[in-house]
Amino acid sequence: MLPTREDKPGAEPARSDFAPFDVKGLGAESHDSHDLVNQQIVSANYFTTAGVKVVAGRAFNEHDSDKSHRVAVINKALAEWFWKDRDPIGTEIRIGPPEWKQPWLTIIGVSANVMHYGLDQKVPLEIYQPFDQVPSRSSTLLLQTQLDPSELAKTIRERIFEIDRDQAVSPVRRMKDVVDESLWQRRVLLSIMLLFGGTGLVLSSIALYGVIAYSVQRRQSEFGIRIALGARSRDILMLAMSEGMRLVGMGSLIGLALASIATRTIKSLLYDVSANDASTFGAILALLLAVSFIAVYLPARRATGADPVKVLRID
Repeated sequence: MLPTREDKPGAEPARSDFAPFDVKGLGAESHDSHDLVNQQIVSANYFTTAGVKVVAGRAFNEHDSDKSHRVAVINKALAEWFWKDRDPIGTEIRIGPPEWKQPWLTIIGVSANVMHYGLDQKVPLEIYQPFDQVPSRSSTLLLQTQLDPSELAKTIRERIFEIDRDQAVSPVRRMKDVVDESLWQRRVLLSIMLLFGGTGLVLSSIALYGVIAYSVQRRQSEFGIRIALGARSRDILMLAMSEGMRLVGMGSLIGLALASIATRTIKSLLYDVSANDASTFGAILALLLAVSFIAVYLPARRATGADPVKVLRID
């Protein structure tokens, strides 16, 4: 159950079935016969209650009854796949093969896509029909409330049993729990990846700092001679940093190339984000360059503060 600012009594029954479909005037030959639509039976308030936006046309209302013309709402995936840039509103569609002799449905709206079967599944092609026109023997009740869901669940059970004492009622769950249950595996995997990624960042920063510091240390005598000959501290700093950042740049390019290949293995963990998302790669690269800059700057800065006389004396 989804919390909202106001209670909305009533139930939004729904069931679903996959079936082939025809578009009036085109027929099944106009598309791949293996493509099936998911038939959803919902009540008039379903889209509002479930928070599913109707992006074009309208949703169902009380006028869409068993005595009115048969109507349907399709999801955005079906509209974009079949109609592409055309407007599907007003088109007639039929669910099932011709031998089923199902009635033609007039499309009155287009809804946003809903990932009913998990974020790693393909977005289904869906057709919604009003419950008042296609009654179902089984249904799911979806309610919005500000009340405690556990207390409301108890009241709902009591009301159902008042109508039918033998009616089976499935466990009542909050929508948040349903979503969390579908995501827990991905969250665990992403947490592990984040842990390893953070550990790798720390270790690589320490290693980078050590390599640059060692490289700078080995050139102490060179820097001492340069300073004795009149080189400024800023020149020494820029020299040390330019060479260090050149190594960092080469490593970053190699890392980006390997990362673009490795991202193919985590596509199933991502939703609504490309595995090669430019903004994500840019943010990670900026972070690595910032860490690398600090790792290069500190030993380079220390080199500029060295006394050339002491350095040459040691050598």
